[in-house]
Amino acid sequence: FLPPFFYFLMWYSSSIGHTTDQRIFRWTQSILDNLSHDWTIEEMADAFDLSVSHFGKLFKREIGMPPTAWLHDQRLEKFAELLLTTYQPIKVIGFKTGLKDVSHLTRDFKKKFGMTPTEYRKHHAEIEQSKSQIWTQMIVFARK
Repeated sequence: FLPPFFYFLMWYSSSIGHTTDQRIFRWTQSILDNLSHDWTIEEMADAFDLSVSHFGKLFKREIGMPPTAWLHDQRLEKFAELLLTTYQPIKVIGFKTGLKDVSHLTRDFKKKFGMTPTEYRKHHAEIEQSKSQIWTQMIVFARK
């Protein structure tokens, strides 16, 4: 079973006459399940019994970016998700997602999301609080 996003990628690749290598999609899922692991490009290529350069070209053709860039992007996405769904400290979430250097994490996170992890968490908490207040007001108004 693959997440819907990967089925879309497979469909899109085939719709533009692109041969989809199923190994890449299965591999990306195993990576997403093990983001805290310190993956190396050599280790990734070995999983396919390919040279580093051949693996890099295959991955970029199938996914659209180099494997290390994709991995870093997926780590940041998971980090952002955990910021909003847990109360764990930033350093702990960083460790769980393989982003162990907090200064690099903060810089890269701000580049991708436009704010620091702390600001992101606070911003989304304020949005949720506003939604809650709106729902409360709607319920009170509906009862009148």
